[in-house]
Amino acid sequence: MSAMSAVLKDVAVDEALVTDAPHGDGLPAVPPGAWGEGVAALVHLLRHPEKVHRWPLCDLPVNNKEVVDWGALAQQLTSLFEEKEMRCIDAYLILRLALAVLKMKEVPLCAGPVGVCFWLDECGFQNVHLELTVDTDSYRALKLSEDLWRLKSACHAGRAGFSVSYESVHPYDPAHWPPRPDREQGDDEDGDDEE
Repeated sequence: MSAMSAVLKDVAVDEALVTDAPHGDGLPAVPPGAWGEGVAALVHLLRHPEKVHRWPLCDLPVNNKEVVDWGALAQQLTSLFEEKEMRCIDAYLILRLALAVLKMKEVPLCAGPVGVCFWLDECGFQNVHLELTVDTDSYRALKLSEDLWRLKSACHAGRAGFSVSYESVHPYDPAHWPPRPDREQGDDEDGDDEE
């Protein structure tokens, strides 16, 4: 079973909405104010990921950098979804894909809530970044983020302004990273030879 199938089997879909879907992306039109529909389930998953993702887990606590106001998070996310015209269910599925990557790669998720960081881009648009704290080194956490990016691309699940990555619970150690390739004299910044 594919990772996307495993995620989708847990999500209830109203068959009437699917059969009445408009042309385009095959999803039902979203009435004004409904982009955040289902945000309570997303907030619950963010706050208690271990209730859905039961294995593998470790006892190390998360090391979230941002303090999350859980009481205000649903409204913040709803505002973001309306601004981006992004369905909340898409965000939920992306987070479930992120958890599925951990299960497939057998990397333990640390106990505690997902890190949530809101930020404004250079144009003043709101964005959100989610960080799942994992019990592995920083290099493997980066590789997991790349695996998730490829999976999201294959599933056409990526959305601008909404991102998910993995953060190592352990301090950065350069020994965990592969050696950098030696650069020959005359190589420029991009690795191309100078003319």
